[in-house]
Amino acid sequence: MKFSFIVPIIFSILLGWLFGNFIYKEYNSFDKNYSKAKTVYFLQQGVYTNQDNYKQNIAKLDSYTTVQDNQKYYVYIGITNSYKDALNIQKIYSKHGYNLYIKEDKINNEYFLNDLKQYSVLLKNSNDYEKLNNVLKAILASYEENVLES
Repeated sequence: MKFSFIVPIIFSILLGWLFGNFIYKEYNSFDKNYSKAKTVYFLQQGVYTNQDNYKQNIAKLDSYTTVQDNQKYYVYIGITNSYKDALNIQKIYSKHGYNLYIKEDKINNEYFLNDLKQYSVLLKNSNDYEKLNNVLKAILASYEENVLES
């Protein structure tokens, strides 16, 4: 009689330990991936739901990347790892008639983050629209190659 109670109790303890161990490992792996992510600032030109409006507005842009999500087109003209640089870029582009929104997000792609760190030196030293546009074009190319295509 006592033996019939002991087996289910041992089985329940073992099963609880296995599930607890599995959940703990999953939690730890998520936490490590999230902690590797770094904050970046996207310079967003606009969000479009209509493809005709989207095509009309991007026609005048020199460089951009588009991310389509939930039938919306998000158009970015640059990315930086410094909010101060993002404000400076926003100010320079506003002089040329572009209203940019700064959108904060996290990225954990090491290759792109290394490229962005190197390009940030050039961004800090660029106050000319053409030079700034060329640096942002290179950053967007790295973003498309390392983040969007992977």
